[in-house]
Amino acid sequence: MTAPPKARRPKKEHSDQVRLVMRVKVFMPHVIIAAIPNGADISAAQRIKLAQEGLYSGFPDLMLFSKDKPDLFIEMKREKNGRLSDEQIKCHQALADIGKKVITCHGFDEAWKVVQEWDSGTPQTINQTTATPRTPTACCNDQPPICWLMAHRLGHSAPKAFG
Repeated sequence: MTAPPKARRPKKEHSDQVRLVMRVKVFMPHVIIAAIPNGADISAAQRIKLAQEGLYSGFPDLMLFSKDKPDLFIEMKREKNGRLSDEQIKCHQALADIGKKVITCHGFDEAWKVVQEWDSGTPQTINQTTATPRTPTACCNDQPPICWLMAHRLGHSAPKAFG
């Protein structure tokens, strides 16, 4: 019996990520942006090799670094029905537990706004995730939000865990 084929990354999510990377490279040359190929369409043997080399299941899609700014990790999702996997939730929480900022963005527009706010140092919407258990909100398709940013942008109040 063979394993079912791995679900492919939606093309819209891919094109939004490519567009974001290109825009950051053009308009923010002082920012280092790098991708983690967790969603790559590769064979089982290649996946094992990459895991041995340190590929971490559930790791955010993008990492951004800049002088005098906290590291930023972005998980790109489709604008509609983009959900986090259990592995992503665990990994993002592990990053939050060591003080890293992880933000899930639905679509290019949301991701670009997050990056601009991070680059300008606007702290009110870039919120570090916490180790405190979170309650799901309707805007997050019953998935725990990685930060209150998504709920805030969609007009919902922050989950109680975020105070």
